[in-house]
Parts: sequence; C-alpha cells; structure tokens
Amino acid sequence: MDSLPSEWDNKSSSFLWVPKSSQMVNITVQSIVVQSLNGMRTLLNGSDLLRLPMILDELCINIVLGVSYHITYTDAGEIIEAAASFVLGAINKEALSIQQSFEISFTQVNTKPVPLSGNPGYVVGLPLRAGFRPPGSGIIQNTNKYSQLTILQSTSNQDCMAAQGARTPVLFGHNMISGCKLRITAAMKCQPLTQTLLDLLKGQSFPEYVASFGNSQAQDVLDWVPITHLHTSEQSSCQIPVSLEIEVKWTKYGSLVNPQARIVNVTATITTTTAKQVTLLIRTYCTQQFLFQLKHNCGLLAKTHFNKNLYIIHEKKRGTVYEKPSYYKEQLKIQPSPSKVVLQREG
Repeated sequence: MDSLPSEWDNKSSSFLWVPKSSQMVNITVQSIVVQSLNGMRTLLNGSDLLRLPMILDELCINIVLGVSYHITYTDAGEIIEAAASFVLGAINKEALSIQQSFEISFTQVNTKPVPLSGNPGYVVGLPLRAGFRPPGSGIIQNTNKYSQLTILQSTSNQDCMAAQGARTPVLFGHNMISGCKLRITAAMKCQPLTQTLLDLLKGQSFPEYVASFGNSQAQDVLDWVPITHLHTSEQSSCQIPVSLEIEVKWTKYGSLVNPQARIVNVTATITTTTAKQVTLLIRTYCTQQFLFQLKHNCGLLAKTHFNKNLYIIHEKKRGTVYEKPSYYKEQLKIQPSPSKVVLQREG
C-alpha cells in the first residue's frame, strides 16, 4: 500500500530548482488531514508529522488517500517553493484496492492564481471562461470566473424590470434557458426600451472571446475563440430585442485514451420583433453541441477497424484521425507520410 514516511529522503522531498540543476528545493508539508471510515475529516496540528501506516485490528490506518502539491515559480521558470497537503485514511486490511487522488497547481511569484475551468479541457459544470481583447493586448478577464459569460437569471415574479442585474453563469455542458415578461405601454420610447432590453439580455459587459480550453492562457490570443454575433429581425421602424441565444460548439481533442473538451465556435444571436404586443416574453438560451470533428494525427494506416459504433479509417498516405464520444480505442501508432484520408461509416 502507498504511504509516506514521517521523514522523507532527499529524492522524494525535493524538486530540482531548474532542469539539470544540482540545486534542490525542499517540499514543505502544508497540512495533514485524517479521514475516518465514514468520511469525517480532521485537520492535524501543524506540529504533527506524517504518520507511518500501521495495522490496527482489522484496519490499515494512515494510508495516503490524496496528495496536493503547490509549486511557486519565477517568471524565469525557476521553482522557489514547493508545498504538499496530505489526506490520510483507513481501509480494511483485506481490501484489494484503494482509490487515491493526486493534483498539482502552479503559481507564478507576485501574481494572483487564475481560476481555471479544466486542465486542459473543460470540465462539465464549470463556467465558460471569457473576456475582452483591447488592441495590442492579451485577453482581459473578470476576476470572478462565474461572471465572465452570463445569461439573464429568472426571478420568481418573472418581471423583466425586477430581473435587471440578476445574472447566472453559463456552465460548460449545460443547456440553459431563462426568461421574464415585459408589459409595453404607450409611454415607452423605442430607443431607450431597446437599449434597456439589450442590457437585460447581454448584461453590462458581454465578452468578445471565449477560451478554447479550460486552462487557456490570457496571453495566448490564438487559444481563444471570438464570439460571432448574429441578428434576426422583422421589417419595422422599431425593433425590440426579445431573445438572446448563445450556441456553444465543442469537440474532444487530443489522445483517444483521454480526450479533452475544446470549444471551437460560439455564436450569440439577438432576435428582435415589433412593439405591437402588449406583453413581451423576453428569453435567453444557451445550447451546447458536440461536433464531429477531424483531429490531426498524421500517418500511414492500412484499413483500420474499430467496433461497429465507430467509423472505419481508410488512409492512403496522409490525413487525420477523428474521435466519436463514448467510444475510445487504443492510440493509433502511425508513421508520417503525405496524402489524404477517407472516412466511411460501418454498418
């Protein structure tokens, strides 16, 4: 069973300062949490050392259930601090296997950590990362990741005027809909009403870009997808916006064994109508669609068969390999060469 001694040796308790360096950076123990069999967690005192695993009656205690490392580095890529937090627990000594979790995070010195929504691909349920790009700059984001791309939040009384300012974040993998009612009166001027409803639908600061991945860096502008704006309307002198539909298209990218969710297109469509109705229904939608997309993977393949739920790849000389959700097979081992790929569906 995996465990860590109360005093680590030099190889396991330090990192290289920089690659191929003889200088080491020691790992400090930031916290130790002990988890009981029923899931109750207790934080040990700072003076406590890591405990050795041992058998107690029918239990094996002080087993490592999880480790979180946090690395601090300089802008030159030099590691200056390393800390580890441990979760220790107990299992039945007859257990054939245990579940462990390991994670690592990095922070550049003198900077604030940037909230991510996946690493690298998006994680279902986390907010879409979005922002603006001033001329000659990288992407500027709201420090609150739940306020970067939002839609109107429905209220209990469904009154649009009462709903002003109430927003809910767009979450990856979640289709969403919200709405409210607006009563039109003769005293309402077209232009001010139009601007009020646009602010209601889009919020005060609708972003220009959405991150392709959950960990896209602000300085890597090519790793961000521009939001395409569309407008549908009726022929009239006064057009009142009544709906905003945000469509997010995404695919899975990378290894077939561990594909990562990647956003490839975002469209925001404003629909307007004439102001003839006494009561208008104002709605916002967010729909998210998985795309069948080719992914790059050059090489020479003979006729390669997967199961009947997958496509068959016929590659003459050079091409790409694609993936389909829920079905993943072994990574293809291929050698580079020129030409094209033809895809056919089996059965």
